[in-house]
Amino acid sequence: MTNDEVAVANSRPLLEFIEETATLGTWVWEIDLDEFHWSRQMFTITGLDPATVKPSFELYMKVVHPDDQLDFSKRAGVLRSGQLDEREFRVIRPNGTIRWVKSYGRMLHHPDGAPWKMVGFAQDVTEKRAHRIGHAAHAALGATVFALTDALVWLASPDGSQIDQADWWVATRYGGKPGISWSRMDIVHPEDLSNVRAAWSRALAENRSYHVSFRGQVGGVYERFVSHAEPVHDAQRGLVGWIGLTMRERGESHEPAAATNIPGPLIRAARAYLGYSVQKLAEVSRLSSSTIRRMEEGGAGQVTRDSEDTLVRAFRNAGINFYVDRTGLTQLHIGVAS
Repeated sequence: MTNDEVAVANSRPLLEFIEETATLGTWVWEIDLDEFHWSRQMFTITGLDPATVKPSFELYMKVVHPDDQLDFSKRAGVLRSGQLDEREFRVIRPNGTIRWVKSYGRMLHHPDGAPWKMVGFAQDVTEKRAHRIGHAAHAALGATVFALTDALVWLASPDGSQIDQADWWVATRYGGKPGISWSRMDIVHPEDLSNVRAAWSRALAENRSYHVSFRGQVGGVYERFVSHAEPVHDAQRGLVGWIGLTMRERGESHEPAAATNIPGPLIRAARAYLGYSVQKLAEVSRLSSSTIRRMEEGGAGQVTRDSEDTLVRAFRNAGINFYVDRTGLTQLHIGVAS
């Protein structure tokens, strides 16, 4: 045997191992001879018996779903089009099951540039595709629920690890550190952390409903939230995960608080959100710049009640309201300008 033949013989077991592990099959199209060659895994993917069938265009037409077949009546055109470079299609196995296959191909040429053969590999991606579609469906469902209820839908694995995606957390505008697992606990008020963790630990240990109320940070201020979760079981009552819902507590008041309860940092935060300078806020509210500065430095209690009411009214017209939550903390709520 030549060195090349020895190298090919030695690499065959490795190639077969890779194919079986990754459900990956290789194929070759001998263009000059118009013949196909499949590896053993290609037959596994299509559900065919290599002892009874031979790869051919006729076999291709038989196993590929009618809606996914390419028109090989002008094969040269198919080769030039690049359609075989990468494509995803369905195959119908002899038992009637349908599998999704991802295929990649590359053209090899003769020294004169003429097409010689096309080589490629294909992989069964049925499960990957189902997972991708399932995740997209979950994201769409969550987005719809959020639009209707202002509630965050989340999933967790059986051991309680958060598995919903970070981009969904960001998309819901709830802020906090983007991420999975318990990094999102950063939004929970430090005084409520132990209560939230204890409630979740009890639910996991006892395999029962989870319910907790806590203060969560939104846009730099805290609001009251309530979170529910239920265990999800399979037909044998085995735990397969959790589905939960987190929303603002009903009855949360967004009524403007007494002006003397609005601290200076919140006034500065509201002004910064609007992009106003002190002079701009003074112009909009028809107060003096010095009055604005006194309120930002020492709180609204540093000026007259009429000035306080005037400033609150100016912010409300711009879409910002101040209110007192159930814990007695003064918060700001960003809504729609009136």
